[in-house]
Parts: sequence; C-alpha cells; structure tokens
Amino acid sequence: MRAIWWWRCLAAVIWARLLIRLLPVKVALRWGAQGPSATALGSESSRIFDPLSVLALAASRIPGTTCLPRALAARSLLAQVGRKGTLVFGVRRLPQGRLDAHAWVEEDGVVVFGGLPDLGQYDRLPSVDVLLMF
Repeated sequence: MRAIWWWRCLAAVIWARLLIRLLPVKVALRWGAQGPSATALGSESSRIFDPLSVLALAASRIPGTTCLPRALAARSLLAQVGRKGTLVFGVRRLPQGRLDAHAWVEEDGVVVFGGLPDLGQYDRLPSVDVLLMF
C-alpha cells in the first residue's frame, strides 16, 4: 500500500508543478483540485493509510518544489480519497520589508498539510474559491 501511495504522491507533485509552470495561475488552481486521475484507491484505503504522511517525503525528491505545488498536490490527494481540503494562502512582511508568502491546506479549519511553526504570523488572503469566481 505504501508503494502505491508513494507513486501517487510523486505523480501529484509533478502534476502540480507542471500546471503551475504551463498554465495561468487561475487555471492551474482549478485543475489542481482534481490532480492526476483517481482510480480504485478511494476512501476505503484512506482509512488504512493517510496519503499526506508520504507527500512531504515524495515532494522532497523533486528539487525546487515549493509550498504551492505541495499544497496543490495535498488538496488533490485529499480529493482522491473523498476528503475536502481547502487551499489557503498567507502573506507576512519580513523585517527587511520584503513579503513572504506561503500556501497550506486546511480541513475543517485545521491545518493538515504545510503547517509552519510561525504560521500565525501570516495574514490569510481571501479564499482561493472566491478568487476563482472572477
């Protein structure tokens, strides 16, 4: 079971990276919710094994993978097992005056992927669903 999820996680990260590189952000975010085609590994398998536990390791194997493709992949994997993850963006100002952005995934208001120790310092941006309406 772990080997299957390893490859699914790797495919989800590669899918997300390709979307971000090749498509406008608005389209990438819409398609990113779907991810690579989901097959027979539905919610039954998610009770046995949580795909997010493998995702960070799989993403670390692809150099240059930032928080956005990781979060898109996490949201896609959650959708594949019948769970609803929400993509959240946040921004904070660094001491040098620069902005630092981060993306993570929440489920029912709880961070399930992409959490940071200083996540509370980020100001949340409007929901991605709201942004995609325009």
